Amino acid sequence: MTRLRAARADELKTLAADCRAAERVAIAIFTDSGDAMNCRLVGIALGYGEGHAAYLPLGHAYLGAPVAPSIAAIGEHLGPLLS
Repeated sequence: MTRLRAARADELKTLAADCRAAERVAIAIFTDSGDAMNCRLVGIALGYGEGHAAYLPLGHAYLGAPVAPSIAAIGEHLGPLLS
């Protein structure tokens, strides 16, 4: 069974460490449109390790929406996974 959690900004460092420790990491990007030139990023999903997944809600705009981590913080912590 996959354990999915919405990751908060203060969890990015731990999430990045968990991803680095995993043998494989899958990344999915979610936007508000199929038009790549005019879409907004709304979330990033990460699958890592055996049955672990996290979702970073970035562009959610509704009452009670989670506070989105900044793009700078995401780049700082998760960027090294892409290199």
